[in-house]
Amino acid sequence: MQPAPTHAKARMRVEEVTTLDGLRSIASEWEELWERSDSATPFQRPQWIVPWCRHFGPEDPWVLVARHEGRMTGLAPLFVHRPRDSVRVVSILGHGVTDHLDLLMEPALEQVVTGAFLGHLERQASRWDLCDFEQLRPASPLAWMPLPQGWSEEIEVQEICPVVTLPPSAGDLLRVLPLAVRRKLRYYGNLARKGGPASFEIADRETLPAHLDALFRLRAASAAASRAQTRWGYGEGGGLAASSRIESFYGEAIDALLARGSVRLCALRLCGTIVSSVLLVLGHGRAHCCLGGSDPAFDRLSPGLLTIGFALEEAIRAGARELDFLRDDVLSRDAWGAQDRANRRRRFRHGQLATAMREA
Repeated sequence: MQPAPTHAKARMRVEEVTTLDGLRSIASEWEELWERSDSATPFQRPQWIVPWCRHFGPEDPWVLVARHEGRMTGLAPLFVHRPRDSVRVVSILGHGVTDHLDLLMEPALEQVVTGAFLGHLERQASRWDLCDFEQLRPASPLAWMPLPQGWSEEIEVQEICPVVTLPPSAGDLLRVLPLAVRRKLRYYGNLARKGGPASFEIADRETLPAHLDALFRLRAASAAASRAQTRWGYGEGGGLAASSRIESFYGEAIDALLARGSVRLCALRLCGTIVSSVLLVLGHGRAHCCLGGSDPAFDRLSPGLLTIGFALEEAIRAGARELDFLRDDVLSRDAWGAQDRANRRRRFRHGQLATAMREA
C-alpha cells in the first residue's frame, strides 16, 4: 500500500450520517466509491446495506463518511448497540448475515481514510465503549492498522471462507477441477438426464420471486436434513419469525443487485421442479456463493454438486477470477480444490476505558 499524500491527510474531513433517509441520500456517490474500489465486496454496496438497515438495523445508524475536497473517499457503515449489560458496542452494518464486513475506501487512500475514521472514533470516545469488528478479510486495513496510543485490542481468527481460483474460460473449468469432482459431475449429470427432463436456469427480474421461493424452501430442507444450525435460523432451534425476516431482507437486496447485473441465481430443474439452487453475488472479478440448498429427496443425483458446477461456469462467464464459498454451512464446498482464507475479528477499547479496566 502506497503512503497517502500529506495534503490528503490534512484535508480529510469526516461527516456523520445517522438516519436511513440520510443513507439513501448519499447512495449515488456511495455506489460510485464502490465502483472505484477494486478490493470492495458486494456486501459494502448500498444495495446490500440499506436493506439490512431496514430489516435488522438500528433506528439511528452511525455511518462515517470521509471526504477530500468534497469527494467521498471513504465510508464506515457503523452502528452502536447494547448486546449485553450496558456496554455500548460499535459494529459494522450487515452484522450477523454478512460474510465479509469492512470499510469502503478510495484506492491508494485506504491508510489515511482508516486513520481518519479511527481519529473520529477517538474524538467521540464518550459515545462508545467497545468496537467489535467481525468478518474482516485478512487484507483489510481495519484488521491491522495501528490504533491510537493507549487503546487495547484483541484479534482472533473467525470463520474460514474457502476460495476457488477460476480459469479464464468456462471451457477450461473441468480441466482445473480435482479429478474426483470431474468424475462426479459427469456421472451425476448423466444420471440426472436419464431420470427425465433436466435443465439449468438463471433467474431474471420476472422469474426472481419464484426462484427465491425455491431457494428458501430448498435452503430450509437442506438445513433440516443435516440438522444444521445456521445463521438463517433454520435447523434445530430455528425460529420462523427470524427466518421470515431474513428472507425478506434477501429478497430486497438480491432484487436491487440483480437490477445492476450483480446476481446469478442458478437452479437445476428436474421433471419440471427446481431441486437445487445456488445464489452468486458478483463484484470486481469475484463471485460470492451466498446461499444454496437442494431437495434431500433427490440426494442420489447430487443436485447440489451439479448446480455448483453450473454456478462456477456462470461465474467465469460473468468475468469472475475466483469464487468465494464464504462461511456457508449448507453448501457442499470441500471437494472443489478451494484454498481456505480466514476472516478476522478485531475488538478494541479506547484509552479511557482500557485504563479503567486495568485499574479495576
